Amino acid sequence: MTTAHRPTFDPAQGKEALRGPAYHQRLLPAYMHLKVRQPGQGGDADGPRDMRAELLAAEAAHFAKTKGGVQDESPVEPTASNRKRELEDNVQENLDEEDMEAKRRRVLEETRDIDADSVGSDSESSEEESDDEEDEAAELMRELEKIKKERQEQKEKEELARQAEEQEQREYDIARGNPLLNAQDFNMKRRWDDDVVFKNQARGTEGKQNPEFVNDLLRSDFHRRFMSKYLYRLESLLYHTSYIAYSEQWIPKRQAKLYTVCPHNKRNPSLCVYRINTNVTQLLQRFENIIAPAKVETPDNTYTAVGTYNLNVEATALTRAAEDMLSLTRLMKEVWLFEKLNTVGEDEHETRRNKKLDEDASAVQEAVEEELARGSNGRTK
Repeated sequence: MTTAHRPTFDPAQGKEALRGPAYHQRLLPAYMHLKVRQPGQGGDADGPRDMRAELLAAEAAHFAKTKGGVQDESPVEPTASNRKRELEDNVQENLDEEDMEAKRRRVLEETRDIDADSVGSDSESSEEESDDEEDEAAELMRELEKIKKERQEQKEKEELARQAEEQEQREYDIARGNPLLNAQDFNMKRRWDDDVVFKNQARGTEGKQNPEFVNDLLRSDFHRRFMSKYLYRLESLLYHTSYIAYSEQWIPKRQAKLYTVCPHNKRNPSLCVYRINTNVTQLLQRFENIIAPAKVETPDNTYTAVGTYNLNVEATALTRAAEDMLSLTRLMKEVWLFEKLNTVGEDEHETRRNKKLDEDASAVQEAVEEELARGSNGRTK
């Protein structure tokens, strides 16, 4: 049976659309510990059972209960577990007997020493001194043996405690040592697709400050720092360019033709042209000031190979942008002054351009004078 018609357990969502660090209950780890065999589930603790003897005993008990008779206490063959328990009891009894025998020998030795002391009391003083020395030596030997025995017992206890601790640690490692349940070993510090070009293109992902090493020069950290350093200068230049071209100080809004006189310089139109040329010259000088630092080579070798390559790329891009702005500014100036698009090209010589500008400026001045004369004649009429 197909499951294509059924919805998915967790629908596919974008990386930025995740709700938070919440997890579904079914995604949580269910079994955190490894189960071990308990007593009664097989192993060394559970030996082979005599099922026949147990069945006969249960059957005899049932018949005795139903018929009202007395249960036949027939001797049942001991099972493996009973035999093992009996062996353990016998071993414990033997150990107790050995302990009693050792205690009895120790008491006899002490009484023998006491008897020796009592018998030697009737001898001479020299013999008493020798007996006292022997008793002291024997007492010292007994104390030494006692100390050795206590140390041996303490060492055995420590060894048993160490073995129990090692066994507990081993069981814990077996239970929690499963790599599939240990999430700390599988925490990825960096994804395998962090350095691809077409990634994090959605709006709002540019503000992340995590260091990234991408193979896209337009989204590299160096490019962003460079553009943030010089982009505001380009914006200010564009603002000044638009101010020169469209401000009321130079071009009136209701002017019909582009080559008419400026409203603030009706009597001297050449002054207006001079001021326009001065402002455009200042604009070009600002572009050159921006381009100059990009073309200068630093004498020290502080830049790395990647930094030098990125600097060359940025300098080339900035130079091309400045050249485009220069050409657009010159074209805008010519269109505003003379209403011509083909008077000066980017490839023409500078002397021809200056000569043509002078001729057009004189023609504009003559047209302005004629317009002023015509207006004065109309007023007199």
